[in-house]
Amino acid sequence: MTLQDSRYVVTLAETRNFARAAEACFVSQPTLSTQIKKLEEELGLALFERTNKRVMPTSAGVELIAQARTVLEEAEKLRQMAQQALDPMAGPLRLGVIPTLGPYLLPHLVPQMRTDYPDLSLYLREDLTANLIERLRTGLLDAILLALPIQTDGLELIELFREPFVMAAAKGQPVGRQIGGDGDGPDGRVAVAA
Repeated sequence: MTLQDSRYVVTLAETRNFARAAEACFVSQPTLSTQIKKLEEELGLALFERTNKRVMPTSAGVELIAQARTVLEEAEKLRQMAQQALDPMAGPLRLGVIPTLGPYLLPHLVPQMRTDYPDLSLYLREDLTANLIERLRTGLLDAILLALPIQTDGLELIELFREPFVMAAAKGQPVGRQIGGDGDGPDGRVAVAA
């Protein structure tokens, strides 16, 4: 069973019509019908029940079609890996960003990335720092944009910019304590972790 056979089988299962499946696969209907019939003979079982009005997968066909779909998805992953080896800024990039940064940085970043890297598929996730770091460590994200300081063990950090935090108060208003002066709060640095 070839990848092309898998495409034919999955497409026929999805469309439930030989003419539409052939059109979706860019082949003639007789070509698709012949290939499906040859595959069924090769496997020794019917994958589809055919009537004048409809095409339905057999019970054995349902399992085989599910596996063929998985094979096609894995083949696509291999193709994307090869493409990324040729162009590391092509394919998917799963980027996480903290909610305090996203609305301010992404409107400037995303359009420029689309212009500079048209083959890049950008997937964004906005979440809290701890959740983003966990997703980065488990491989669910490729990089994250967050405020420093953070625990850096095992992460590569690149500082992008510094933005000082200031407090505004009414003139003559006494300020009883320094906000963020305990060393535990954000220090105005923004970084990307990968």
